[in-house]
Amino acid sequence: MIWVHNSLYFSRTGEKRLPFSSSFLMVKGYLCLPSLPRNRLQDESLKTGARVTISRMLSSGYTKADIARVLGVAKSMVTSEVKRNADAAAGPTGTSWPTGRTRRAELEGISCVSETTIYRYIAAGRKAGGVLYRYLRRTRPYRRLRGMYTDGRRSIRNRMDISERPQEVNARQRFGDLEVDTVMGANHKGALLTIVDRLTEYIWIRKLDGKNATELAGKLADALLPCKPWLHTIPAYNGKEFAEHQAIARAINILFFFARPYRSWERGANENAKGLIRKFFPKKTALESITQEQVQRVEHLLNNRPIKRLGFLALAETVNKILFNKKVAFAA
Repeated sequence: MIWVHNSLYFSRTGEKRLPFSSSFLMVKGYLCLPSLPRNRLQDESLKTGARVTISRMLSSGYTKADIARVLGVAKSMVTSEVKRNADAAAGPTGTSWPTGRTRRAELEGISCVSETTIYRYIAAGRKAGGVLYRYLRRTRPYRRLRGMYTDGRRSIRNRMDISERPQEVNARQRFGDLEVDTVMGANHKGALLTIVDRLTEYIWIRKLDGKNATELAGKLADALLPCKPWLHTIPAYNGKEFAEHQAIARAINILFFFARPYRSWERGANENAKGLIRKFFPKKTALESITQEQVQRVEHLLNNRPIKRLGFLALAETVNKILFNKKVAFAA
């Protein structure tokens, strides 16, 4: 007489494993199933875990009476459950109750949904509190299928590629060739709009509530409106928050382009500016909780620092010197 734990036991037919974890008493090579209270599930339909137990025990050769004893229900309830869920091709006894594997269905010539559909069903059930995922051989997170999802790039209409941008932009010899991007806050809540001039590296920063395209378009146009006569081009990365690029282009009379994916060097000036901004607002900062006054202070500090490349002039001073227009208030 021995106790067997963790679902492992030996019977007359050899080694087997039960689909659940419990302790069982074995006497002279026979498994003694515990006697559970009857009608424990009699008044309600069998749960998902009970159905999986039925499937696995039937596949292991157990009778419906054994299964009913383990589940604590009447044998008729197990029989009804098998009849209700068994495949017609599995036979009258239901001993080949479907286990949810399509390869088994292919061997028997049974039409069935794809494995992908089954795994999606299990994944959806897991989010809703289901337990089927526990019986998978591997419980790793599901990978996203290529081509099935999109981050909004292809939804941007009438986009112009950065390759169409005028060649004189590369020379960095005129004010008004800009770069734009966003800095996201913790948990993708809150954001900062960052605009950089390629020649002077002057920075505009505006607080955003999120990635709403309409809000971003309004904030970008308001920030650049005082400089409208001197603006030429502006590229952005392929985020859906820039979906209103045509409205921006009309509002401030600028050519709006989109950089190619995974080529951050095409917006190098803005990438450098974002690194400076992160000194004040590190990653995982709750940007939705900061104020516009804090943002304006950071913009002021960055635009009034002396730059060696500019003859140790501040960025704001350089902008005013280039445009010869002291009435335009560039510094915050």
